[in-house]
Amino acid sequence: MLSLENSYNAQNLFEREERLLKILEKAEISEKPTYYIEPKFDGLGIELIYQD
Repeated sequence: MLSLENSYNAQNLFEREERLLKILEKAEISEKPTYYIEPKFDGLGIELIYQD
């Protein structure tokens, strides 16, 4: 689970995506990322990974 900086406007999110796409391009990864955005609750963090 990665900790991200706060984003307060759409422009900041677009700039962040541009940086991410450049990193993926350098790593020769052509698949575009999928984003999930949810509200954050301070002091709580959990990451569950299910494998079949």
